[in-house]
Amino acid sequence: MWKKKITYVEKLILLTIIICSLFTISSLLLIIVIGNISRLPMIVKVLLSFTLLLLPTLFIALIRRKAIIPLRQYKLITEKFLQGHIYMDFIEQASKIYPGMDKFLNHIDKLINSKQLDMETNKRSEFIALQNQINPHFLYNTLEAIRGDALSEGVEYIADITEALSTFFRYSVTDTGSLVTISDELENVDNYFKIQQYRFGEKLELVYEIPEDEDILELMCPKLTLQPIVENAIFHGLEKRADKGSIKIRLKLTNHKLTIIVNDNGVGMDDETLDTLNYRLKQNTIANTQGQDKSKKGGIALINVSRRIKLLFGENFGIQVFSIPEIGTDVYVTIPIVKNDME
Repeated sequence: MWKKKITYVEKLILLTIIICSLFTISSLLLIIVIGNISRLPMIVKVLLSFTLLLLPTLFIALIRRKAIIPLRQYKLITEKFLQGHIYMDFIEQASKIYPGMDKFLNHIDKLINSKQLDMETNKRSEFIALQNQINPHFLYNTLEAIRGDALSEGVEYIADITEALSTFFRYSVTDTGSLVTISDELENVDNYFKIQQYRFGEKLELVYEIPEDEDILELMCPKLTLQPIVENAIFHGLEKRADKGSIKIRLKLTNHKLTIIVNDNGVGMDDETLDTLNYRLKQNTIANTQGQDKSKKGGIALINVSRRIKLLFGENFGIQVFSIPEIGTDVYVTIPIVKNDME
């Protein structure tokens, strides 16, 4: 016959009841002994008996208040958690069971968030991949036809911008894996910037500051890391300037990290906006991605890039932003050093 397994909590309650019962029995036996000692004054016997009866009662009340009632409350909270009614309340209350339980539960919470986030990202990636399979060659062939006509008519700038658009689109939708070389990523930025220059003319300039060690260009980074940041700089920093706008991309190697700094001389942002953005960039949770304000598109591109970096490399990597109003903005992208020949 199947027997119900006794839990640790039930064992603790049972042990407490047994101890209280033994304590009560011992007190009653001591009262009987005291009553048989004739040489003690009656008032002393009464006081000793009252004390011996009161002590187990207080002990039982204390155990009930400090242990039994909280354990029953934890049981109710656990039932609500299993039914899906609460989440954070369960973590906050259950973390009081014993020292260190809060760290354990917070660690479990991060693992759950990371797993859910990974699943959600994979689902979105699969959806985007399916969309991109809707005959992209049709667009490639059309752009090549436009480029051919432009060359035949001698309109070289249209041919150049069409080629840049075709290459940029091909890079964006072609599945080359999670990581690409820095060289490929910068080439994609070049094509994107050429398209934007077609709109803005000489109002925009792009400058690179790359160390003499050209091996840095063969290091790996997540695909589509830099282009969203450059796009963000143009539309939320430089487009609002009346004079010429400039974007500088710098690469720096420090110990085991590669830092990519994207600097613009745009309108910048105030301290409150900057603090809010950096706070969201540090978060890597489902709530952070689902709670995005669609009206504030300026931060969504950066948040998505930072989230992908954290999913690939961990919480120590990602994006941090520095900005001064009317001076400009610096976006620091920090990733580990990953060589082309590494797994």
